[in-house]
Amino acid sequence: MRKMVFANYIIKCSDRKNSFAVIEILNMVTRRVQYTPGCVQSEIWKNEDRHEIMVSEIWRTKVDFDRYVNSILFKRFLTAMDMSSEKPKIHISECENVRGIDLIEESMKRVDILPD
Repeated sequence: MRKMVFANYIIKCSDRKNSFAVIEILNMVTRRVQYTPGCVQSEIWKNEDRHEIMVSEIWRTKVDFDRYVNSILFKRFLTAMDMSSEKPKIHISECENVRGIDLIEESMKRVDILPD
């Protein structure tokens, strides 16, 4: 069974100017990455209160992710991460059993674990 890759990156920005520059790079990258073979999702989230920018990606297979990490687009992405005022947080998971609403429905039917 093939494994999907879920990647989340958090970049801390020192100020508004830094944040604008980082988002400009990330917007350019994510707009192109969305059309890269194997990319299921690529989104940017901004938390103004914490001065953080998060990028969330989902890749159909590890091979697709590997191809991206070795691309010019990822090199540009690294430029944005290098602009982080703190060491970026990177969380990457490989999952082979990805489910959706069926898992929620299954869990809701479990009467043996009802909340107190």
